[in-house]
Amino acid sequence: MNIEVEVSVYNEHHRKLLKKSPVYKNIAKIDGKVVEFSREDFLTYALFREQKNHTGFKTFKDFKKKLPYRIDIFNDYLDESSNTITAKFNTAEKQLIVTEYIGIGGGLSVISRIHGLTEADWNIIPDTGVKDLDYWISSDGKNIVEVECKGAFANPKLRISRKKKEIEDKKTVQRDDKNNKNLLYGVITSYDNSGQLAHCRILDPVSDNEYDSPWKLRLLSRLNFYLRELSLISNSKSHFLIALSTKLQVLRLLGKEEIERTDNLPLSRPDGVPFPFPISFKNKTRILENSGFGDILEVGENKYLFYGFRNEVVEALIKQNYSEILKMKFPTKTINTQIKAKLPKRDVEQQLYGEVMQTSAGRLFGIFHYE
Repeated sequence: MNIEVEVSVYNEHHRKLLKKSPVYKNIAKIDGKVVEFSREDFLTYALFREQKNHTGFKTFKDFKKKLPYRIDIFNDYLDESSNTITAKFNTAEKQLIVTEYIGIGGGLSVISRIHGLTEADWNIIPDTGVKDLDYWISSDGKNIVEVECKGAFANPKLRISRKKKEIEDKKTVQRDDKNNKNLLYGVITSYDNSGQLAHCRILDPVSDNEYDSPWKLRLLSRLNFYLRELSLISNSKSHFLIALSTKLQVLRLLGKEEIERTDNLPLSRPDGVPFPFPISFKNKTRILENSGFGDILEVGENKYLFYGFRNEVVEALIKQNYSEILKMKFPTKTINTQIKAKLPKRDVEQQLYGEVMQTSAGRLFGIFHYE
């Protein structure tokens, strides 16, 4: 089931500013409309927002404590039967724990729709106490995009002026940086417990259309995303991941034209032979009739978290066809399925049953159990 929200530009002043945007036609298509977002992508944007290259946040075992708790948060605080974002409780204080998640899920879903992005295109710039450093950055291949996401537990029909001011203050700081030629968005997602449609309101970007290399940013964002995510379910000493990491470090030092000359040069073993599908992934838990792989963690009594990726992701990374990597986008869906996994403290494989969510970036995750 998808999530329905109303999307609109914040007010007429911001609409005039947005008309200067190179992608305004995409904004106009959803302005004032009811829009469906993938529930899988929405939850992924929200649930995985804290992952980073920092102790306690970068390995699959680190997320043993975090992800199930975050998934349960949505079940505890949101109405799962609703076709929109609906709170179970009636006060902002009781919903505070999920409101930030909802702001990120709504904001990134909106801007991804406008610019044709997947979760693999986004990098988070962490909050360091400076107003211009708490945002998400991405590229659609032509434009470098930054977005500030805010969530609000409030009547979706009312504009949230306080949240608007917070975003405008941060954007003012970013605009003061004369080197910042990026598109700067703000998105406020408001919801309540009434059952009426949640509302995502867009604030204006800077309209200057000159960029260093949006194409390079998007390619490196995707390679970095898959390197980081695959490292969660494979040994960090994997030859495949070492090769991908080395390639990424080299590309960061090259300009766009130099990078283009390396197109279609596959990731290769030390002897120069292109990698086969890595054995470290083949030996993982298999899912979806062997179309995907992953790992499991026990998170409760007869409750296992599965986390993995589609096979096509790894195959594209091996080939290093940049056009294929940049266009890679999977249908979002949730399906009932089975996996075969060797459970902790057991010597034989066990059939597990559950639902797996597939995101537009090819990520797979869900909760499974045995009968």
